[in-house]
Amino acid sequence: MKKCMALLILLLLSGCSPREDAPMRPEPPSSAAQSVLPDSAAPVPPPQTSSSAPTDAGLQPIALDEPAGSEAGPVFAVSTVSREMMAYMEGISHTGDSPVDWEELALVTVGYIDFDGAVQTGVMVVHTQLAQEVADIFGELYRAGFPIAGIRLIEEFGGDDNLSMEANNTYAYCTRLIAGSGSYSLHSYGVALDINPVQNPYMTGTQALPAQSSEYLDRTDVRPGMITEGDACYTAFVSRGWSWGGHWASPDYQHFEKRPS
Repeated sequence: MKKCMALLILLLLSGCSPREDAPMRPEPPSSAAQSVLPDSAAPVPPPQTSSSAPTDAGLQPIALDEPAGSEAGPVFAVSTVSREMMAYMEGISHTGDSPVDWEELALVTVGYIDFDGAVQTGVMVVHTQLAQEVADIFGELYRAGFPIAGIRLIEEFGGDDNLSMEANNTYAYCTRLIAGSGSYSLHSYGVALDINPVQNPYMTGTQALPAQSSEYLDRTDVRPGMITEGDACYTAFVSRGWSWGGHWASPDYQHFEKRPS
């Protein structure tokens, strides 16, 4: 009898809940990169390629021509921001000071070709009025073979735009102020995107950001991933009414923006 009672107690103890002094952090939704929110701002690997659509309700896949040698094309789709995704973003890209409500934001899943020629899948959050257009644009970039280093939510970098740039990350939505001002960046509304920051520097005075982008200041020496006037990336955006930061007095070659009508 004593042995039976001891065994019963052991079984009960083995099913106890996590310690209260070890708070649990939300994991990113299945449609985002498969990593827990990092304790540091160090980036994590991009999501793996998948030939099937993500499982979020409301996805509307767009049929695209398959790339040469592939068995299935990637998914380009738009969905609402799920409650799970809201919990993941809350306090990082979306805060109590955010100038847009959740209803004004949408999740866009896109395929892209990385710098090794592999097909990858990324997600970004944009304004609902631009979401389908963004999916169409990245579909056009995919068909044109325009390489993108990575497309990951800013949460993977602790909401730090500088770390995202250093990782050569392409993203859209993040609540933040324009540097040196009290005004919101258009990224705060989900109406601006930054693409391949290393190959497309942001110029502030004579300094190029991120630091490793300085080797791309000569815009006549065109290399993969660079955006130049009239190329596939420039045309995909500008033909749909987006403005390019490369035309600014202090160029921001990675930046496209469009204010919804």
